Amino acid sequence: MIGDMRVVVLRLVSDHDGQWGWLQIDRALAMRGILGVNVGAVLNNLVEGGFAVADGDVLLASTRYRLTDSGRRRLGVAI
Repeated sequence: MIGDMRVVVLRLVSDHDGQWGWLQIDRALAMRGILGVNVGAVLNNLVEGGFAVADGDVLLASTRYRLTDSGRRRLGVAI
């Protein structure tokens, strides 16, 4: 499940680079009818994989996520 959701969550991070935390991403997924996703686990996976950076403590809802150059390349976004 995490692997399937990585690109979806990565796209949301890209669309709101540095502005959204896990709660906003979770709500955006729900608005798209995607429920039951452990967004924190997906985001941690993306951070550990070098595709995203967490600005703050990953345990806090106030933490914001942004893409790394690897994340941009994964999505085909210009660096």
